[in-house]
Amino acid sequence: MSSNNLQHIIDSNLRWIFVGGKGGVGKTTTSSSLAIQIAHKNSLTNDKTLILSTDPAHNLSDAFSQQFTDTPTAVNSVPNLFAMEINPTKKFKNENAAEQNAAFQPIMNLFAQSSMPGMDELMSFVEVMDIATQNTYKTVIFDTAPTGHTLRFLEIPQTAKQMKTIFTSMKQMMGPMLQMMGGEAGDMDKVTAVFDQCDEVEQQFKDPNMTQFVCVCIPEFLSLYETERLVQQLMRLDIDCGSVVVNQVLDCQNDCGFCRARSKMQSKYITQMKELYEDFALVFMSLGETEVRGIDELEAFGQKLKNGGFM
Repeated sequence: MSSNNLQHIIDSNLRWIFVGGKGGVGKTTTSSSLAIQIAHKNSLTNDKTLILSTDPAHNLSDAFSQQFTDTPTAVNSVPNLFAMEINPTKKFKNENAAEQNAAFQPIMNLFAQSSMPGMDELMSFVEVMDIATQNTYKTVIFDTAPTGHTLRFLEIPQTAKQMKTIFTSMKQMMGPMLQMMGGEAGDMDKVTAVFDQCDEVEQQFKDPNMTQFVCVCIPEFLSLYETERLVQQLMRLDIDCGSVVVNQVLDCQNDCGFCRARSKMQSKYITQMKELYEDFALVFMSLGETEVRGIDELEAFGQKLKNGGFM
């Protein structure tokens, strides 16, 4: 879908929206502003919206000028919008996760002896998705970590599929032995349920009517390079990405030599972006005089995302 705005994202009935890109390009500003616009729309039907940060360098609290924790918290002045900051590498914090951890322990012991990585990451992923699916949020917006961490997070359901195949064989051959290693009756069913949950999430992530990824970048070489790598990896994962937000674009209309030089440099990469992403929703956002913080500033930024940036 070729356009210069994110109106289609705001108006959609998407379940999952990921906002990601290289560090320092404005992911949190973009995801927070987008979340406010979606919350306005969802509030018309009294539905709740959640914005969830999986970036260990949490910036949501700074963006909204409100302190958030690892528990969903209502955002001031935005009805039905909730926010939380979690570290997906910190696992087993709630009772359900602790119970799943106990059930998985014998399996984890065996996987630890094999070449199959990621059991800890799998359990962390399951806990994140448990949080995101509770309280019937209509839309969940992920303010993601930088690209590499985000791709590993999105690859976890595929890793779980490989684990499930191995686990099914182990269960058939070694069920009694697993119980001797510390498993209890019913643990195998709990493990199977976790794998089934990952299967369901993977199918939702691959459904473009349920999941969209919004790439965020700036008009510079490294950011463009990483954005294209991200788009290619998302295609490999069958996750739909049809929107790119380009932040920090200079609108140079003065005699400043530095500004003209930077603007000339940016124009080269803007041209490349228009060629690479001609079939995408490509939104150019100007570099403002001040940082975007607080509800009013995020609201204004979101209106620009909705209406088409400035180019």
